[in-house]
Amino acid sequence: MEKFDAVTHIGMPVKSPLRRYLSVGLVVAIHVAAIYALANGLAVKIVKVVPHVLQAEVIAPPDQKKPDVAPPPKVAMDQPKVDTVPVPEIDIAQPPSNQTIDLAPAENAVSDSAVSSVTSTHTRPPYPVMARRMGKEGTVRLKLTISPEGRVVDAAIVKSSGTDELDKTAAAWVIAHWRYKPAIQGGSAVTSTTLADVTFSLKNAR
Repeated sequence: MEKFDAVTHIGMPVKSPLRRYLSVGLVVAIHVAAIYALANGLAVKIVKVVPHVLQAEVIAPPDQKKPDVAPPPKVAMDQPKVDTVPVPEIDIAQPPSNQTIDLAPAENAVSDSAVSSVTSTHTRPPYPVMARRMGKEGTVRLKLTISPEGRVVDAAIVKSSGTDELDKTAAAWVIAHWRYKPAIQGGSAVTSTTLADVTFSLKNAR
Protein backbone atom coordinates (compact mmCIF):
# COMPACT_ATOMS: atom_id res chain seq x y z
CA MET A 1 0.00 0.00 0.00
CA GLU A 2 1.50 3.39 -1.20
CA LYS A 3 1.96 6.20 1.34
CA PHE A 4 1.01 9.76 0.54
CA ASP A 5 1.92 12.92 2.43
CA ALA A 6 -1.66 13.81 2.64
CA VAL A 7 -4.93 12.71 1.28
CA THR A 8 -7.62 15.03 0.24
CA HIS A 9 -11.23 14.33 0.61
CA ILE A 10 -11.44 13.70 -3.08
CA GLY A 11 -8.51 11.38 -3.25
CA MET A 12 -5.93 14.02 -4.62
CA PRO A 13 -2.43 14.30 -3.16
CA VAL A 14 -1.77 17.50 -1.07
CA LYS A 15 1.60 19.21 -1.12
CA SER A 16 3.46 19.66 2.10
CA PRO A 17 3.62 23.10 3.79
CA LEU A 18 7.39 23.40 3.18
CA ARG A 19 6.99 22.97 -0.55
CA ARG A 20 4.16 25.49 -0.51
CA TYR A 21 6.33 28.07 1.21
CA LEU A 22 9.10 27.48 -1.24
CA SER A 23 6.73 28.01 -4.12
CA VAL A 24 5.39 31.22 -2.60
CA GLY A 25 8.92 32.50 -1.91
CA LEU A 26 9.96 31.72 -5.45
CA VAL A 27 7.00 33.61 -6.83
CA VAL A 28 7.74 36.53 -4.55
CA ALA A 29 11.39 36.52 -5.58
CA ILE A 30 10.42 36.49 -9.23
CA HIS A 31 8.09 39.42 -8.66
CA VAL A 32 10.73 41.34 -6.74
CA ALA A 33 13.26 40.72 -9.47
CA ALA A 34 10.78 41.78 -12.09
CA ILE A 35 9.93 44.93 -10.18
CA TYR A 36 13.61 45.71 -9.65
CA ALA A 37 14.41 45.14 -13.29
CA LEU A 38 11.44 47.22 -14.31
CA ALA A 39 12.41 50.01 -11.94
CA ASN A 40 16.04 50.04 -13.09
CA GLY A 41 15.10 49.97 -16.75
CA LEU A 42 12.63 52.85 -16.31
CA ALA A 43 15.23 54.88 -14.49
CA VAL A 44 17.64 54.34 -17.34
CA LYS A 45 14.98 55.42 -19.83
CA ILE A 46 14.18 58.51 -17.78
CA VAL A 47 17.83 59.41 -17.67
CA LYS A 48 18.08 58.91 -21.41
CA VAL A 49 14.96 60.97 -22.14
CA VAL A 50 15.87 64.01 -20.01
CA PRO A 51 18.21 66.18 -22.09
CA HIS A 52 21.38 67.57 -20.65
CA VAL A 53 21.22 71.10 -19.28
CA LEU A 54 22.46 73.56 -21.88
CA GLN A 55 24.91 76.11 -20.64
CA ALA A 56 24.89 79.39 -22.53
CA GLU A 57 27.77 81.78 -22.33
CA VAL A 58 27.45 85.41 -23.35
CA ILE A 59 30.37 86.36 -25.51
CA ALA A 60 31.18 90.02 -25.22
CA PRO A 61 31.63 91.73 -28.59
CA PRO A 62 35.10 92.88 -29.38
CA ASP A 63 35.89 96.40 -28.31
CA GLN A 64 35.22 98.77 -31.16
CA LYS A 65 37.47 101.72 -31.06
CA LYS A 66 35.92 104.96 -32.18
CA PRO A 67 37.78 106.58 -35.02
CA ASP A 68 39.91 109.42 -33.89
CA VAL A 69 38.33 112.67 -35.06
CA ALA A 70 40.53 115.69 -35.13
CA PRO A 71 39.06 118.71 -33.26
CA PRO A 72 37.95 121.59 -35.49
CA PRO A 73 40.64 124.16 -36.06
CA LYS A 74 40.37 127.27 -33.97
CA VAL A 75 39.61 130.38 -35.97
CA ALA A 76 41.47 133.38 -34.78
CA MET A 77 39.16 136.37 -34.68
CA ASP A 78 40.52 139.86 -34.79
CA GLN A 79 39.38 141.87 -31.84
CA PRO A 80 37.85 145.20 -32.93
CA LYS A 81 39.89 148.16 -31.98
CA VAL A 82 38.05 150.65 -29.86
CA ASP A 83 39.42 154.11 -29.84
CA THR A 84 39.32 155.45 -26.37
CA VAL A 85 38.46 159.08 -26.06
CA PRO A 86 39.96 160.78 -23.07
CA VAL A 87 37.49 162.40 -20.76
CA PRO A 88 37.78 166.15 -21.10
CA GLU A 89 38.45 168.14 -18.04
CA ILE A 90 35.87 170.84 -17.45
CA ASP A 91 36.55 173.68 -15.09
CA ILE A 92 33.46 175.38 -13.76
CA ALA A 93 34.12 178.83 -12.49
CA GLN A 94 32.18 179.69 -9.37
CA PRO A 95 30.35 183.01 -9.71
CA PRO A 96 30.99 185.60 -7.03
CA SER A 97 28.44 185.71 -4.26
CA ASN A 98 27.18 189.18 -5.17
CA GLN A 99 26.63 188.39 -8.89
CA THR A 100 23.03 188.47 -10.16
CA ILE A 101 21.83 186.35 -13.06
CA ASP A 102 19.02 187.57 -15.28
CA LEU A 103 16.97 184.77 -16.78
CA ALA A 104 15.15 185.41 -20.05
CA PRO A 105 11.44 184.60 -19.93
CA ALA A 106 10.52 181.28 -21.46
CA GLU A 107 8.91 181.31 -24.86
CA ASN A 108 5.17 180.74 -25.00
CA ALA A 109 4.09 177.22 -25.74
CA VAL A 110 1.69 178.65 -28.36
CA SER A 111 3.02 181.47 -30.51
CA ASP A 112 1.00 184.66 -30.75
CA SER A 113 -1.22 184.99 -33.82
CA ALA A 114 -3.59 187.54 -35.27
CA VAL A 115 -7.28 187.06 -35.85
CA SER A 116 -8.16 185.15 -39.03
CA SER A 117 -11.45 184.68 -40.83
CA VAL A 118 -13.47 181.49 -41.16
CA THR A 119 -14.10 181.81 -44.89
CA SER A 120 -17.06 179.45 -45.05
CA THR A 121 -19.09 181.79 -42.82
CA HIS A 122 -18.38 184.95 -44.81
CA THR A 123 -21.51 184.95 -46.96
CA ARG A 124 -23.03 187.97 -48.72
CA PRO A 125 -26.06 189.59 -47.13
CA PRO A 126 -29.34 189.68 -49.08
CA TYR A 127 -29.79 192.80 -51.21
CA PRO A 128 -32.22 195.27 -49.65
CA VAL A 129 -35.38 195.46 -51.79
CA MET A 130 -35.73 199.24 -51.88
CA ALA A 131 -32.01 199.78 -52.61
CA ARG A 132 -32.16 197.29 -55.47
CA ARG A 133 -35.26 198.94 -56.91
CA MET A 134 -33.56 202.29 -56.74
CA GLY A 135 -30.38 200.86 -58.25
CA LYS A 136 -28.21 201.60 -55.24
CA GLU A 137 -24.75 199.97 -55.14
CA GLY A 138 -21.57 200.43 -53.11
CA THR A 139 -19.04 198.98 -50.67
CA VAL A 140 -19.17 199.49 -46.94
CA ARG A 141 -16.05 199.09 -44.77
CA LEU A 142 -16.62 197.86 -41.23
CA LYS A 143 -14.37 197.71 -38.18
CA LEU A 144 -15.22 194.44 -36.45
CA THR A 145 -14.61 193.53 -32.83
CA ILE A 146 -13.89 189.81 -32.40
CA SER A 147 -14.41 188.10 -29.05
CA PRO A 148 -12.09 185.37 -27.66
CA GLU A 149 -14.71 182.88 -28.85
CA GLY A 150 -14.41 184.13 -32.45
CA ARG A 151 -17.77 185.92 -32.62
CA VAL A 152 -18.32 189.40 -34.08
CA VAL A 153 -19.63 191.46 -31.18
CA ASP A 154 -19.53 194.85 -32.90
CA ALA A 155 -19.38 196.25 -36.46
CA ALA A 156 -18.60 199.96 -36.72
CA ILE A 157 -18.95 201.71 -40.10
CA VAL A 158 -15.56 203.11 -41.11
CA LYS A 159 -16.55 204.00 -44.70
CA SER A 160 -20.14 204.19 -45.92
CA SER A 161 -21.40 202.76 -49.18
CA GLY A 162 -23.33 205.96 -49.73
CA THR A 163 -26.63 204.37 -48.80
CA ASP A 164 -27.69 204.10 -45.17
CA GLU A 165 -29.83 201.01 -45.85
CA LEU A 166 -26.87 199.16 -47.38
CA ASP A 167 -24.60 200.08 -44.46
CA LYS A 168 -27.02 198.87 -41.80
CA THR A 169 -27.81 195.66 -43.70
CA ALA A 170 -24.09 194.84 -43.99
CA ALA A 171 -23.34 195.47 -40.28
CA ALA A 172 -26.31 193.40 -39.06
CA TRP A 173 -25.51 190.48 -41.36
CA VAL A 174 -21.82 190.31 -40.40
CA ILE A 175 -22.60 190.36 -36.67
CA ALA A 176 -25.16 187.58 -37.06
CA HIS A 177 -23.29 185.22 -39.42
CA TRP A 178 -19.57 185.83 -39.75
CA ARG A 179 -17.05 183.96 -37.55
CA TYR A 180 -13.31 184.30 -36.91
CA LYS A 181 -10.44 182.45 -35.33
CA PRO A 182 -9.60 184.64 -32.34
CA ALA A 183 -6.23 186.25 -31.87
CA ILE A 184 -3.77 184.47 -29.56
CA GLN A 185 -1.59 186.42 -27.18
CA GLY A 186 0.50 184.90 -24.43
CA GLY A 187 -1.00 181.49 -25.18
CA SER A 188 -4.59 182.65 -24.66
CA ALA A 189 -7.36 183.89 -26.96
CA VAL A 190 -8.00 187.60 -26.64
CA THR A 191 -10.42 190.18 -28.00
CA SER A 192 -9.20 191.80 -31.18
CA THR A 193 -10.36 194.00 -34.08
CA THR A 194 -10.16 193.72 -37.84
CA LEU A 195 -11.50 195.43 -40.99
CA ALA A 196 -13.94 193.93 -43.47
CA ASP A 197 -15.51 195.15 -46.71
CA VAL A 198 -19.03 194.24 -47.82
CA THR A 199 -19.90 195.02 -51.46
CA PHE A 200 -23.38 195.38 -52.85
CA SER A 201 -23.59 194.92 -56.64
CA LEU A 202 -26.71 194.66 -58.73
CA LYS A 203 -25.01 191.98 -60.85
CA ASN A 204 -24.92 189.71 -57.79
CA ALA A 205 -28.24 190.84 -56.33
CA ARG A 206 -30.48 188.17 -54.90
